[in-house]
Amino acid sequence: MFLRLIVYIAVVTVSLGCAAGAYRATSPNANWKKLQNRLEPYYRLHRPEGTEPFPTILIVPGCSGFSHPRAPNAYLSYIERLKAMGHAVFVVDYVSAEGISDACGGKLSSAQVAEYVSAAASHVARLPFVKRDEIRIIGWSLGGGGLLSALDTLEDQRIPIRGGLALYPVCRDVQPWRSQTNLVILLGGLDNIQPPEICQQLVERVSTQRVELRLYQGAHHGFDWSELPTRIERDEKPTLGYNPEAAHAAWEEITAFLKK
Repeated sequence: MFLRLIVYIAVVTVSLGCAAGAYRATSPNANWKKLQNRLEPYYRLHRPEGTEPFPTILIVPGCSGFSHPRAPNAYLSYIERLKAMGHAVFVVDYVSAEGISDACGGKLSSAQVAEYVSAAASHVARLPFVKRDEIRIIGWSLGGGGLLSALDTLEDQRIPIRGGLALYPVCRDVQPWRSQTNLVILLGGLDNIQPPEICQQLVERVSTQRVELRLYQGAHHGFDWSELPTRIERDEKPTLGYNPEAAHAAWEEITAFLKK
């Protein structure tokens, strides 16, 4: 796959197209049922005003779960903005479902998070107030890696996902996918937590052309979280930091993604 850098963005562009089709997902397997039972106490569906059914977005957090200690309102901000655009938002709280305070440091793999993503998507696709041909997934960091790892399963099980968007995903343990799901990946050029070149190399190994990749050259991990200062060094090496230019560009990508 050919990647081309333009100013601060690397782009692999393809046309979006999703055949709506009928929902023909197979019955959840035993593991999905177990994971759905774990997730159920933490299910949070945020509905917009308006007439059902709604286009719906599953959001999958990073390893710290839905309340990062340095940016506790980051996901709530996204939820409110997405609701204002007319989307229902369903949270996939795999961290709480595992009964742990966080999934950082390799406590969960992308493949394990992918099982939660698949189980949640299977559940959401059966809800009567959800537009089944308008389900999308957005994942951050480990949640983004879980999204990428879930793509083939979601397609094989005919769970109707219109598209996925991953912000600085964990790519180191993700295998190349063959799914034709439309995908956008947003990376920080200065990210030393999830180095962008790992995702770039992964995308080069993917046979599908339905990937758009954006690289924000001056951005650290967490570049879209306005509660962070512009740079936080942890243990001298891993760095978090808000980047207003990258955050603005990422939000434009998200809004464009939701309109396709």
